[in-house]
Amino acid sequence: MIIMNNSEIKANLHDLVDQIEDKTVLKACFDLLKRFSMKSQEADFWLELSEDERKEIEQGIKDLKEGKSISFNSFINKHK
Repeated sequence: MIIMNNSEIKANLHDLVDQIEDKTVLKACFDLLKRFSMKSQEADFWLELSEDERKEIEQGIKDLKEGKSISFNSFINKHK
């Protein structure tokens, strides 16, 4: 097994992608990397939140599912 740093992995990945001519394979690789990247970003965002912030978001989602919400205009008028 060859041990590479991040820069070497990226360079090798670029080289491999440059060798692929099949559009279907390229699209599949692109979709896979894009999905992974999006999931990674979502996970990173969630991990950056404090426990209290996570609980508030989860409570907000629960409230919405239970129909406990007000319109944007009602909110603005209430907080003027």
